[in-house]
Amino acid sequence: MPLADSATIDHVWERQPAIEAVGALLEGVRDGRGGAVFLVGDAGVGKSALLDDAERRAGVGVEVVRAAAAPVESGVPFALISQVLDRLGVAERLGDGTAADHLYRVREWLRRYDRPLLVATDDLHWADRDSLVVLSFLARRLTALPVGLVATLRPWPREAADIVAGLTHDDHARAVTLPPLTEAGAAALLADRVGRTLPTSVVHTAQVLTAGNPLLLAHLSSALAEGADLPRLDTPPDAVRRRLLLRRFTDLSEDGMGLARAGAVLGVRFRPSAAIELAGLSTADGDAVLDGLLAHQVLREAPGRQVEFTHPLIRQLLYDDLPVTSRLRLHGNTFRMLVACDRPDEAAEHAVLGDLVGDRRAVAVLTRTGRAAFEAGALSTAVRYLNAARAFAGDAAGTDLLLLTGRALLAAGRADDAIEVLAAAEDPSDDLVRAQLARELGRASYQLGRAQDAARYFARTVELVRVVAPGVAVEALLDQATAGHVHDVAASLEPARQALELIDRVDPVTRRRAQSAWGYLSCINGDGAGLAAVAEAAEQVAADPAAHLADLSWGWGALSSYAYAAKWFDRFEDSERCFELALTAADRLGAASTAGFLLASRSELYIRTGRLDAAGSDVARALELGDLAPLVRRYTTTSQAWLLLLRDEWDEELCERLEAEASPLRDLGSLLTVWWLRGRRALHEGDVASACARFELVEETTNDAGLCEPCVVPWARDAILGYARAGRRSDVLRVVSLLDAASERVPCAWPRSAADLGRAVTASSAEAAEPWLDRAVALLEQSGQPVELAEALLADGEWSSQAGRLRRARARFAEALNLAERVGSAWLARRARHQLSRAGGRRRRGTPSELTPAERRVADLAAAGHSNAEIASTLSVAVTTVETHLRRIYTKLGVRNRRELMLRDRTRADT
Repeated sequence: MPLADSATIDHVWERQPAIEAVGALLEGVRDGRGGAVFLVGDAGVGKSALLDDAERRAGVGVEVVRAAAAPVESGVPFALISQVLDRLGVAERLGDGTAADHLYRVREWLRRYDRPLLVATDDLHWADRDSLVVLSFLARRLTALPVGLVATLRPWPREAADIVAGLTHDDHARAVTLPPLTEAGAAALLADRVGRTLPTSVVHTAQVLTAGNPLLLAHLSSALAEGADLPRLDTPPDAVRRRLLLRRFTDLSEDGMGLARAGAVLGVRFRPSAAIELAGLSTADGDAVLDGLLAHQVLREAPGRQVEFTHPLIRQLLYDDLPVTSRLRLHGNTFRMLVACDRPDEAAEHAVLGDLVGDRRAVAVLTRTGRAAFEAGALSTAVRYLNAARAFAGDAAGTDLLLLTGRALLAAGRADDAIEVLAAAEDPSDDLVRAQLARELGRASYQLGRAQDAARYFARTVELVRVVAPGVAVEALLDQATAGHVHDVAASLEPARQALELIDRVDPVTRRRAQSAWGYLSCINGDGAGLAAVAEAAEQVAADPAAHLADLSWGWGALSSYAYAAKWFDRFEDSERCFELALTAADRLGAASTAGFLLASRSELYIRTGRLDAAGSDVARALELGDLAPLVRRYTTTSQAWLLLLRDEWDEELCERLEAEASPLRDLGSLLTVWWLRGRRALHEGDVASACARFELVEETTNDAGLCEPCVVPWARDAILGYARAGRRSDVLRVVSLLDAASERVPCAWPRSAADLGRAVTASSAEAAEPWLDRAVALLEQSGQPVELAEALLADGEWSSQAGRLRRARARFAEALNLAERVGSAWLARRARHQLSRAGGRRRRGTPSELTPAERRVADLAAAGHSNAEIASTLSVAVTTVETHLRRIYTKLGVRNRRELMLRDRTRADT
């Protein structure tokens, strides 16, 4: 029977779950809470009617944007998402760049969107892969925005359905499957169409024959109204579908069928003139035949002087009914027709569907279209068309095509495939082309963690073009430095020095980048002289706003390099200023990967300067961008682990995953940080042996790699404390010697403070130790590093307590506690309270079950029914942080799961 509120949708039955899901979505959008609903079902089950209803129910308070995918546009880069952005007036924001950059730009635009918006897209199963990536990315980030997405799709092709399954599994969307109509629903539909109630036996037969498909039932009702007999109950379903849908073709001429089939090859919507030409009809005859198709309701008029099939199922039936040879011939003819009209984007898809192997024009068009897609950041489309061009060309595929295909595969993260394609290229005679091949092979090897292969390819690149193309040589040398410094800082300095030798022969921008790269690498190698080179390059860029964007478009940007280095050299204000300039430029440029690295690195600056909330916000934003650039996620996870430790929310599983991911790649930055953090926690939780083992590993690895700047990974003070507690005096003195040597070359307070602490714990008497302890604390008091100052105070207090100087110890512990509470470090505060209590000082007492403010926020949102993903988005934290909070909340409140938390909250509210 019709739905009780059937007035909301005319003539659609048994779709209440879908109507309710869309209604809930709209209610949330009006309240500023977005989301996504996907309506899944076969052709003819009423998906488009539900979209129409969603648009009507949105009303005047919600802006609605409609879009629809089409089969012939499945290979057009960003075809579907461009429709949406065009209608919102922001399509120009895609511009150039990588796919990640496009996602970042659209996300940032939506983040600033302040009006309720509903995006309604039809036939998502035909969408191009690049648009699906954008929609999937956005669907995961809608809960904090007044933006809703409603999309319809069939279960096949699988690509869109698989993406929807992933979104629903991760609790980022709701999918509603539209089932066939029951006999009751079929009876209501038939009665409405025929104008009378039909016998139960007729309804049963109709429901079985049509499998409950509303569209087929509607066609069947027309046949019944005309007095036709029902097909036999044992008629195959495909035969029933053909008979019902092709009834309107019975009176068509041969030309009419030819034009309809030509239209089916062109797509659901097409230009009449194109179909007429493809069918081989004259203009006059074609116009007459077209009028017949419109009269028979096979076609209907569409916007833009086009026509469309009255239902996609009719088009699909005609297309599937074509013999394979006819289908290939028609696609080939369509390709040639579109090329003649200078419409290569549309022609490329027909070249693929027409299987035009050996056709030179097809290879040229596919190459041209693939190149355009690559330059637009539509990597899925680029790889598809370039691989097709390569296959169609066979042994005649040229080096330029193979080089372009390799670059596209590499950008898409398929380094293994890129190497296979690039290695297949014949050795060209042009040294510049040979150099380009070698450079791409180097980049692919670097992505796969093959450092030696990468270095060999980059060296080959430089050898080929050092004289004829010094700019390319400098870029290759800096590529080599980039690849090397992750594994071996000292070795990476050599290509950076070689790049400096060529800077007199390159343009000013490349010269500045080379100087910045050398300076940065010198800094992390422990040579403070490099800081001046990085600072000078950064000041040149900072003084010229027009240079900001260009500076961010390349790996060794002067602003970002100085921002990174300055935070290790206690130039915190300079570092923050450069981060702000660089992030502003990254936002304008839409450079997702660059923005992610900047946010992750700035979070470390905020941790060092005691702004943990700001660090948490940057970590959350960077983790979002980590979906676009895996390297960003790994780098961000190191800051996240540090922050979680300071917040007393340690996540051992997170660190195990980070170590497992970074180890095969020999990513020293990530490995050294996670080793140090695990050692630091073990030390202060009482596992001195495990801590010392970690510190030994960090020390050995930093020495081997030439990472001589002690502030990059500040492990040395914790190692001193660990070795001292283990009675390993000689090891303490060795680390002090390393810090003293580093302090002569780098202008930082922290290494001097750590060395003084080492001298204190190895002093011969308490009287000899106290001046060193006082200086260790004073150095950090002047440096603006409250977290490190609190650690120094705790170390001072512990030593003083063991030496029997309890008054001094209590003062140090109380000061450390005040600092820890001021910066929001629950871990440091817990340690300070414990030590203060042991030293006989006053201990602040709290209720064991009392939630921290952060835990209370999470608990309130969870009790209100929000998912972990929604809570993370609302609080700008990672999902893993929410999960950690919930574990502690359950323990403190004595509940076992979210349901008990919700019941407890409800009971308290009732009381």
